[in-house]
Amino acid sequence: MSRVCGVRRATGARAGIALLVTAISSGAGASEWNPRMSLSLTATGSDNPSLRVRGQEQSDLILRTAPVFGVKRSSGMLKVDMTYAPVVVGSLNDTTGDSLFNTLNASANLEAVPSRFFVDSRATIAQTFISPFGAQPRDVTTSTTNRTETRTIALSPYYQGRFSGGGTFQLRDDFLYTTYAQGNLPDQTTNRVSAVASGDPGRFIVPGVDATHQDSSLASGQQFSSDILRGRASFRFDADLSVYLTGGHERNDYGTRSFSGSTYGVGGQWQPTPRTTVNLSVDKRFFGTGYAADVSHRTRATTWRLRLSRQEQVSQQTGIGVTQTSTASFLSELLRTSIPDEAARQTEVNRLIQTGNLPPTLGATSSYVSPRVVLVESLEPSFGIIGVRNSILLTVYWRATTPLSTAPTSGTPDIFSSVSKLRQQGFALTASHSLTEQTSLSAGIDRVQTQSTALAAGAAALETLQTTLRFTVLHSLNPRTSLSAGVRFLTLDSSSTNDSRERALLFTLAHQFR
Repeated sequence: MSRVCGVRRATGARAGIALLVTAISSGAGASEWNPRMSLSLTATGSDNPSLRVRGQEQSDLILRTAPVFGVKRSSGMLKVDMTYAPVVVGSLNDTTGDSLFNTLNASANLEAVPSRFFVDSRATIAQTFISPFGAQPRDVTTSTTNRTETRTIALSPYYQGRFSGGGTFQLRDDFLYTTYAQGNLPDQTTNRVSAVASGDPGRFIVPGVDATHQDSSLASGQQFSSDILRGRASFRFDADLSVYLTGGHERNDYGTRSFSGSTYGVGGQWQPTPRTTVNLSVDKRFFGTGYAADVSHRTRATTWRLRLSRQEQVSQQTGIGVTQTSTASFLSELLRTSIPDEAARQTEVNRLIQTGNLPPTLGATSSYVSPRVVLVESLEPSFGIIGVRNSILLTVYWRATTPLSTAPTSGTPDIFSSVSKLRQQGFALTASHSLTEQTSLSAGIDRVQTQSTALAAGAAALETLQTTLRFTVLHSLNPRTSLSAGVRFLTLDSSSTNDSRERALLFTLAHQFR
């Protein structure tokens, strides 16, 4: 019941956000809003839903009710895209207890003064994990004390304009607040003020400057701050190729550690064909060389993407697990060439997700939180193919995380109090095959391995390996209603927690109302 109580404490905040959006939009015509709603009912028979140690498993029947409420408005001065999905879980033998899990993804943009003053807002609720070495089941019907609910509210007013000589400028204030339902993780408040200015974009050399000040504070009393001032020179060789150079100074105060000095870098964008995009950047930073690369290519039936980065990150604010790739976004990019119309493409994306029983994200779940500033090095290639009857989605990743800030205040849990570095690697593969227009088969495997480097000499390193297999048969009764039956196998081998395994049968009835 602790999860339910923790969730109820956020009810007032969510209600306030909903009332604010309703009040702002009350004058808008109903035809500008596109509501959507769906409902799925799932019965899961599991031999170990609470992931007890091997030899002490206890079976149970888990019932899950998952409504999804959404609304979207993409025209006018106010644009809104919101999806809220509360999941109610109950168990027949009370092995896991009754729980309420929330997922919210809401964003809005208000054009308060035409072409000048805007306000971006965002609210998210997500299920994440406390420790990278504990169980991390994707399905909430599998219970674990390692799961926590992350709630984030962000508000970003900004003003933009043009110089008389043709250049542009923007002043922006990003405020973000994050809290957790459990795990003794302190709340975090972040405020980031930035100013960006650039010259006439029509010239070959476009000068620019940007300045940023950021403060992050934890409820436990720890504070981080960062300042950076850079000049920029952009060179636009043609419509498909641009390169830029940067140079400036930075100061970072991370507890008892402070870093300051010069920073400089180079980057650019190249689009050799309408289907291929390359974004690259390399910077000299206080932690050494930072870099980021995002390369994507698509054909009529396939899409390829490679992401590579080495950057610092405020871990509790964003989580330092694997960056999740949205299945819907991945499929939308895959179908962009064959279905140029956005509405028609979204309809096809929804159909593919339903008939293929595809997961909401492609990456294996491996997120966790820690109240530190960290250096994250990551490599993530992904691939997708959509045929007439078959689809394959694959994401592979490797990630290393090293703390840059000092230990948090006493009483705050922190994985880096006992390890000096974390390494994660794994993959997520999903494949589906349509037997008929109404019936399809799908199979998937998620695998994540987490390893640590011991902080003290002679101390034991930690290692966890989790593998999940899924097999599903789905039958569409009509375009909006479907039935599915599947099996799930989960194994967890860990040097820091008890090894466990789960075998489950799942039956789901889902209906899309509109």
